Amino acid sequence: MVERITIRGGTPAPSGERSTFGSRGKLFADLDEVIATAESSKLIVLVEFVGLKQYADAVGQEASDELLARLGDRLVALVGSSGSFYSLRRAELCALVDDSAEGRTAFLDDLEAALGKDVDVYEVTPTFGIALVPDEAAAPLEALEIADQRLNVQKLARDPSRRPLKRMLAQP
Repeated sequence: MVERITIRGGTPAPSGERSTFGSRGKLFADLDEVIATAESSKLIVLVEFVGLKQYADAVGQEASDELLARLGDRLVALVGSSGSFYSLRRAELCALVDDSAEGRTAFLDDLEAALGKDVDVYEVTPTFGIALVPDEAAAPLEALEIADQRLNVQKLARDPSRRPLKRMLAQP
């Protein structure tokens, strides 16, 4: 399990250095601050790349890392300076962005278009889960749980074979 992952930023630094996504610990600290100050809502967006492990097994870890770097670049480019970025697990990234009800739907549509572009060729599918902080959650873990539950609902909707009841009924 990778706690931190290095991904090129949307705008490369003059030195060509890569930007580093924050860790899970950094995300929790940032969420604590958002909840404590409650000045404005933030949108936490979990992004899981379903199929990334199978892709790595098929084409190699280096190619998988390159694909994840390109997807990370797209996330950074879309969110820009209005958010922060984190790596939670190997195939799961997270963004904490400024929220406005007016722009939320357009942002999520743009996110799906940016991260879904060309990845279906590799059978790697981005799946999303969101939560509003502090509106829907009073603690960092609660915010992540809400976003994760929504992410899992989306995964089930995209792949009915993952539904527990369907799997149980399919067993002899």
